[in-house]
Amino acid sequence: MNVKEMHYKEEQEMAKKMLVVSEHQENYERFSKGAVYDVFKRTADKYGYDLEVVYDDGLGCEGDGWREAALKVETKGPGWVRHSPEFLKAVEDANIIVVSFSAVGRQLLDAAKNLELVAVMRSGIENIDMEACREKGVPVCNAPGRVSEPVADFTSALILDINRGITYVNKFWKPGMEEELLPYFHPELYKDLTIGMVGFGIIGRKVLHRLKNFGFKFIAYDPYVKQEDVADLGVEIMSLDEVMSKADTVTVHARLLPETKNLIGAHEISLMKESAFLVNTARGGLVDENALIEALKARKIRGAALDVLKTEPLPDDHVLRTLDNVILTPHMAGMAGNMFVVSAEIIMSDVSEFMAGRPLHSQIK
Repeated sequence: MNVKEMHYKEEQEMAKKMLVVSEHQENYERFSKGAVYDVFKRTADKYGYDLEVVYDDGLGCEGDGWREAALKVETKGPGWVRHSPEFLKAVEDANIIVVSFSAVGRQLLDAAKNLELVAVMRSGIENIDMEACREKGVPVCNAPGRVSEPVADFTSALILDINRGITYVNKFWKPGMEEELLPYFHPELYKDLTIGMVGFGIIGRKVLHRLKNFGFKFIAYDPYVKQEDVADLGVEIMSLDEVMSKADTVTVHARLLPETKNLIGAHEISLMKESAFLVNTARGGLVDENALIEALKARKIRGAALDVLKTEPLPDDHVLRTLDNVILTPHMAGMAGNMFVVSAEIIMSDVSEFMAGRPLHSQIK
């Protein structure tokens, strides 16, 4: 073997590996070819990493469908997931693992002996055992704002709709019902209404940007945001109780964490005006669903628009389906445009920083 061949062999042996994991077959097809694959491949090639795309059926280990399993991992964490021996073999030599909803728990982390980074192609990290990652010294980064554009569009549309009763009237209007629908035929003007945001990060700010020209006033609760930092945006930062009591529409944009579960509970809902609406396109676990149902049934608040729920998909006989003051959609707010390419581009921008030896932009502490 000559010197050139020896050098090439050493390079091959030293090559690091980026493993992209798909949690269901449809995404495996997306990730392993076409525009999404090209995003991964460009990053791997630029920094001399081998690229492998694998399918992980771990979320199906208890017989759940993909959507049910994804919701379970969001609410229960990744500890219950059991991966196949074939998948665990694939992660053994991975230096970087890129996931969407696939669980990164202790079983995977124990198998991934060379792991240096976990990159999550979404903003939520409920599928990651952060404690175990910290113990092993493995940093985690995510893709904040990956669906911020479509979610902001969808949320804004719901707010505009629900405050004019468009969906309600379209569904229930019949001849002779004008008197019952009178509040929707004579609503308040948008310019006389206040939007209260629970969470004022990327999506909350994009919703404000979309709606400000309608004349709404804006207030927000976010413990990580200071008034002086957002003074030029036309929003007033308040306590959660103040936002709940003063808003005509409360829209939820917080991250679901153990400390934010049921952030909007019975107490917070009791503070809302009887004429107020609640809009949730963030996570179902942020709202105490039972308390909300009771308030809706008793007309303690005027209505709600919910894209995320405690149980997904929503059972056909669920009580929410019987209420006439609720707009229900099947967790579709982020489903617009080519979100898979956008997600890949966002996470690969941070992975590139890591490969180059620079600090991560979106590292989860």
